[in-house]
Amino acid sequence: MVSVEAKVMFVFPGQGAQYVGMGKDLHEANKTVQRLHEKVNSALGYDLMKGLLRALQRSLTRLNLHNLRLLWIKLRVC
Repeated sequence: MVSVEAKVMFVFPGQGAQYVGMGKDLHEANKTVQRLHEKVNSALGYDLMKGLLRALQRSLTRLNLHNLRLLWIKLRVC
């Protein structure tokens, strides 16, 4: 048996945030997250956080409808 050192793992729900701005506190409190955000933005030439928040505000309002559609598809497969 191989001995493996324990590591931290983050698990996210399959459908994204449960409310708009869910990761904002982590971003504001964690310097490492902020540096990574800046590197990605610099590489892309676009502020991902602002775009993500705008998209989430639109999509979360339709999330319940999407959940019903997924349920309908799963029930048909059964």
